[in-house]
Parts: sequence; C-alpha cells; structure tokens
Amino acid sequence: MKNKKEKIIVYVCLLILCISVGYAALSTTLNITGVSNIKSAKWDVHFDNLKVNNDSVTATSPAVIDATKTAVNYSVSLLKPGDSYSFTVDVVNSGTIDAMVSVVSNTGLSDEQKKYVSYSVTYSNGLEVNTKDSLNAGDKRKLKVEVRYRTDLSASDLPNEDKLLDLTFKVTYVQADDSKNDVVTGSIMNNDGTGNYHSDTYKSKITKIVTSNKLVVPNNVVEKWDVSKNQDESVMAYAEDDGNGGYVVTICSDGKIYLEGSYGGFFSNFSALTSMDLSDFDTKNVVSMNGLFASCVSLTELSLNSFDTSNVTDMNSMFGGCNNLISIDLSSFKTSKLTSITAMFAGCINLTSINFKNATFDNVTSYGGAFSGCSKLAKIIVKDTAAKNFISGKVSGVDVSIA
Repeated sequence: MKNKKEKIIVYVCLLILCISVGYAALSTTLNITGVSNIKSAKWDVHFDNLKVNNDSVTATSPAVIDATKTAVNYSVSLLKPGDSYSFTVDVVNSGTIDAMVSVVSNTGLSDEQKKYVSYSVTYSNGLEVNTKDSLNAGDKRKLKVEVRYRTDLSASDLPNEDKLLDLTFKVTYVQADDSKNDVVTGSIMNNDGTGNYHSDTYKSKITKIVTSNKLVVPNNVVEKWDVSKNQDESVMAYAEDDGNGGYVVTICSDGKIYLEGSYGGFFSNFSALTSMDLSDFDTKNVVSMNGLFASCVSLTELSLNSFDTSNVTDMNSMFGGCNNLISIDLSSFKTSKLTSITAMFAGCINLTSINFKNATFDNVTSYGGAFSGCSKLAKIIVKDTAAKNFISGKVSGVDVSIA
C-alpha cells in the first residue's frame, strides 16, 4: 500500500442550512380596549464559531461560513490513509422562536466509497442529527464534521484513480411544535456492563455507587475507567478503598450524566452493594430498565429521585431479588409508555412500602409476579383511581392508597 500514488480529492459543499418558519404559534397580547397587539418575533437560526481541528490536513479551500451564515463550504485533498479534515461549528438560535429540525438530507457515500472514506456530521457528543430535534430560542448546538481517508483498508479497497466526492449535508429548521425532541447535549455513559468496575475483580466487593456532576478523578484512586459512549473521557468512573476491604465507585461528568437506550441488568448482581445515589443521571432517553438492579441482595438505600422514566417500556425484574430493600420511593416515575412490569419486585422479601404517586399503568399488559414473594409489603401509594384499581388487582392484603 505504500507504493500506491492514488489520492482522494474531496470537495464538499457542506451544511447548507435551510430555514423556514410558520407564525401560527406566535403569542398574542389582547388589551381590554379591544385592540389586539401582536408581539414582535424574530427568526434567526444560523452558523457561528467555526473551528478547524488542529490535526486536520491543510485544506485547498478552508472551511468558512458564507455571508448568509447558513452554509459552510470547503475543499480538501486527502492524499494518504489517515489524512482527515474536521471542524466544529455552532448552530445558533438567536431569535425569539423555538425551532426544530424538519428535514435532514445527506448525500452520503456509496458503498464503494465507504471502503476508503468515512464522513460524518453529528452533534459534538456523537449523537446523530434527527428530525424533530429541538433548538430553543437562545440555545445553540455544536456540530462536528469529519471526513477521513480510512486506515482500516486493504490494497484492493484503494481507488484506482483520483476521486472527486461532492458531499452535501442539509438541515432544515422550522418553527417548533409540541412534537419536538429534547436534544441531549451532555456526555453519554455507555451501557457496557462487562468490563471496568463490572469485572470480577470489583463487582462482588463494591459497597457503594455514587454519581458526581464534576469531572474530577482524584490522584489516589485504586483504578479509573473511561465509561463514556464516545470513549473521550467525558464520563469517568473510579474506585476508591472503602476502608473495610471493599470499594466505593464514583461515576462523574461535567453536568448531567446522560443514559440512552437499554440498560438492562446494568447494576444487577452487585452482591455487596448497600447504597446507591444516582441523582446525577439523566434517564429521559432510556427505554429499558429490565433487571436494572436485580439481585443486589445487600442493597438497603437507593436514591432514584432524578429518574425520568417517561420513555421506559420495560421494567421487568427491575428490583427482583433485592431482598434487603425495605422502602422504595419511585415518586418521580412517570410511566405513560410502560408496558411490562413482570416480576418487577419479585423476591423483595423485606419490602414494606412503595411510592408510585406519579406512575400510570394504562399501557401495562405484562405484569405476572410483579409483587411475588413480597410477604411484608403493606402499603403502596398511587396516583389516581385507575392506578389504584390496577395495583389492587395484583396484590392482596396491601393498603393501596391515592396520594
């Protein structure tokens, strides 16, 4: 491959940002004189703050925001495997109208081109740009753009001649409506439950797990791990000696620690774990908590006040086998999408009370053994009559009362 003279010439007309807006949702002020005054509104979504990464090759035409501030264009030649060109740019909403993405259009790469070139446009935390992503008035989102001549290729993957690639990524923003998505702009924790503090070296000896919104790892830790989704050290975990032959694990990041997707069984079978404080987790994008804390047999303290469960569908065996939990406060749980709670508290033999005061069960269809083995359960607090009727049909001899 060293004797190959081929180069890839990449010309990119990138990030053409189209903006349109409807004014149906603007607010109106009505005076008692009968005159209606329409409050002034401003629509201004544009690019700003473009920064080319230092390790980029020298571009033929460096990336620049055009005069309209709605397009970024550049041209670059990638001569050898490993060459890359990347930059970040902010999408800014300086107006007074909330915006959202209505169209994402990407010319992308053909299957043949993907053999030797990678091309991506994502938010700075690695998430893809999707329709209905929100950009509220006064907010901004940082995008990361990268085109790279791949190194993980064989000689047969190389092009036989110079290639001109015209890549266009286009995003259309419109006035937001109630269906917009809240975009995760912070650091995302991965859902790998096989290595790091989950390994056999630590798992059976961890007595406490806490979170922190400060990305600070002390110098004297026993061991530390990068547990971020992007493996960029934006979310770290570290173990410290608890003074009794066990370990305290701290998971930390600057700001909230975001979780997305499925975390089934993620904290299960930590047999020595007695307490958890996960108050710095943001769980609004989690869809499955199946077995999340299952078989944490020593667990007595669990703080879940920050948990947003609005998108969770599966809580099967979530607390199954946590036989030392006495009381569980799930008052923050909102469960409009929840469909399954099978064996959710099965085997919680010392559990006496559950606070479900904001949960609904309208869509729950699987619930077998949800409270099986909960011989000491005496009180469950619920939201309303519908929730009371549902829970009452699954347990007997328990005081089910409306908050």
